Amino acid sequence: MNFFAEIRSMRDTRRPLRARIPVLAAGMTAVAVCAAGCGSGGFNGIYSIPLPGGANLGPHPYQVTAQFSNVVDLVPQSAVKVNYVAVGRVTRIYLPPHSWTARVTMLINGSVHLPANAIAQVQQSSLLGEQYVALSAPPWPPRGRLTNGAVIPLYRTTTNATVEEVLGALSLLLNAGGLSQLHVITTELNAALAGNEPQVRDFIGRIAVLTGNLNAHRNDIIRALDGLNSLSATLAVRNRQIGHVLDHINPRELAPTLRELANAGQNLPLALQVLLTYPFTDQVLKDIKGDYLNAYLSIKAAPGTTVIAPVTPSAAPAPAARGGGR
Repeated sequence: MNFFAEIRSMRDTRRPLRARIPVLAAGMTAVAVCAAGCGSGGFNGIYSIPLPGGANLGPHPYQVTAQFSNVVDLVPQSAVKVNYVAVGRVTRIYLPPHSWTARVTMLINGSVHLPANAIAQVQQSSLLGEQYVALSAPPWPPRGRLTNGAVIPLYRTTTNATVEEVLGALSLLLNAGGLSQLHVITTELNAALAGNEPQVRDFIGRIAVLTGNLNAHRNDIIRALDGLNSLSATLAVRNRQIGHVLDHINPRELAPTLRELANAGQNLPLALQVLLTYPFTDQVLKDIKGDYLNAYLSIKAAPGTTVIAPVTPSAAPAPAARGGGR
């Protein structure tokens, strides 16, 4: 009895020591997590712990924020790369209040220099790899330098298509897409072009000639469009006057004019051809009455102007009359 009592007393003394082990382990973990969170500016869950083998931020990293319309599967602690080399990491992804544009905050190594108008893309490292942010110089001329607190706006960010999106689009095309319609289109094109190769070749040649002529007269087309723009601007300024005229016009007053135009028939287009023969001939002057066609101008020269009169042949002198004989 005494032997079992001693064993029981030994078990009772060991229980507090075993109970302290989980408590000590939890305390050490909390201290480590807090230390890691303090090093990154605050604890944000497991995402605040830097991943092993990540980019070296150096002693003086700078922060950049990019605006994305879609961040797909990008998560905090994802890599930030320049020319496929990791130079930083994503620290935060959030959606501002009353906004539909995601914000991605990144820390970049201070020795990495990028232009102020750099572009950002969400890319995938491999077919089934992780998402990361790729920074690069823009295709247009670079300017300035990307500094701490800079913001890359939405129009300079893009998101590449993921494998899921490609497979989803392919599935839509194969299952409920337009393959049947595409088959009909190709069949009808083959039927229409079969045996008409010379005509199609000639048609393509004419299209080439047409495009060449349009290209040769592009300046004239531009001037015509500018003139049309000026005309539309003039009409817009006089919008009220035109509206007043159209509102108060009397269709009965236009009836005689429209009737005469209808009676003229084909004679009107033929008569308009006379406009290309200005100055008009005397026959036209006899046929059209009541308006001015050919103008006769009287010009008065300034004092001191020398006027050279047209040279006209002088009349031959009349022969002298012969006197009578003695």
